Amino acid sequence: MSFPASLAAALASYERRNPIAFSFNPDYPMCPTAVPLPPLELMIRVGSSDAANFLFVCDQWAQVVGRLLQPGTRILDIGAGCGKPARAFLYHPYVIEYVGLDVDVDLVNWSNAYLRPSSSQRFLFAFIDVHSDRYAREGATHAEQATFPVQQGHFNFVIAASLFTHLPTDSAANYLRQARKACCEEARLLASLHIEPAGEESSGDTYRADYTRDFFADLARKAGWALSASLGEIAGQEALLFTGR
Repeated sequence: MSFPASLAAALASYERRNPIAFSFNPDYPMCPTAVPLPPLELMIRVGSSDAANFLFVCDQWAQVVGRLLQPGTRILDIGAGCGKPARAFLYHPYVIEYVGLDVDVDLVNWSNAYLRPSSSQRFLFAFIDVHSDRYAREGATHAEQATFPVQQGHFNFVIAASLFTHLPTDSAANYLRQARKACCEEARLLASLHIEPAGEESSGDTYRADYTRDFFADLARKAGWALSASLGEIAGQEALLFTGR
């Protein structure tokens, strides 16, 4: 279920491995048959200051996405981090494949070390060498020019959990296009946003980006996504559901 480009991107991160990516949180001892929690440093990198917040956000995504899944779901998780949403779907009977992308090699390596084995190899996490002032200063490619190492037309559900909250307009537009290329017809995309731009339709940078709902919906429309519904807040961010056009 893993395609050559995705697997190569996963191996690329392994070649740049650091010890922290192969450790777990010592405050929460690991049961041999359960997935551990990431080290605190990795949780902080994905916006959670402690285990309570990490698991709260995981639970929110699990509940919202879980209601939308159908048998035979192939998920693309863009900005997958250390599996904050992903861990909730390891044993979900409808999820037959899950590919997570991230610009942080440590997060990718941690997810492959601890989540992939528990998924019966249905889950794979791949590194994208993309520059981000906040997350990957040494990234080789600008986000507005990035491509995803996945098979086109393959996925039918996209998770973008606090992804567009760190992408300025040109980068967000490209990621929306890349997500659409990766998906089949009538795929769905669930994205969470900050919706309080500073006096404009969009504002911010990789530390925090905001969009009005209408402006982001228009960006998505141009990339081939139609706004289906606002699902309210997920952990303080507006959750918008899109369908492929």
